[in-house]
Amino acid sequence: MDMAMAAAENMVMANQLIDIHTHILPGLDDGAEKWKDALAMARMSVKAGVGVVLATSHSRERGRESAEYLVRYVRTLNRFRSLLAEYQIPLQIGAGMEIMADGHVAERLDAGEVLTLNKTRYALVEFELDSPVQLIYRELDRLLDRGYVPVVAHPERYHCITRSVEDAAIWTEMGALLQINKGSILGGFGREIQTNADQLLRMGIVYALASDAHRPYIRTPDIRELIEVLHTDYGENAVKMLLHDNPAAILLGK
Repeated sequence: MDMAMAAAENMVMANQLIDIHTHILPGLDDGAEKWKDALAMARMSVKAGVGVVLATSHSRERGRESAEYLVRYVRTLNRFRSLLAEYQIPLQIGAGMEIMADGHVAERLDAGEVLTLNKTRYALVEFELDSPVQLIYRELDRLLDRGYVPVVAHPERYHCITRSVEDAAIWTEMGALLQINKGSILGGFGREIQTNADQLLRMGIVYALASDAHRPYIRTPDIRELIEVLHTDYGENAVKMLLHDNPAAILLGK
């Protein structure tokens, strides 16, 4: 496992929150631009009570470009861990990628071109917002058939879910997991997507929440407002289940 198992289990036992979807590594995608941004985001996460973050940079490359990107990713991840230790920021960073569905995600995972979450069988997969629902079903089927557990990134933002939220329930019955974004719940992507997120939460089919953080000043990793909304609107167990228990199961491969 990418993170030391003992360290991961210690964080889980300490009841610190877990953010399984961030773009905290600089220079790899549309997330953090510089090291100072990444460190600022790390400090925000810690201040909000987060103890573990998965650095899920976008992965959309294929072939040789994918191999080169993976090398850059690992190098950047290791450098970031060194900087966190140097600046004494108490945050554990796990590996992973947000993989754009292209009909070949399972094959790319098998080939080691892209990363699952913390070297488990869980894979964070995103789809184009206007993807036909049939395409999503096919991709999830392929992943499940290969033994992976697809974690569907921000399904509340997909146009097909706006048309029929019931499709998301079927995905979970198939064996996929749903991860909703902080910004969706707080209205950052508009009223329609906020309504989708609320419906999915009230249906009881959301497995985890995450910041999907990109910068220290916009789409940030600060989840304190999210925690307040969860306590107020979704019950006292929502924070523990969606930001600790279920993400911990992913982190530890359970």
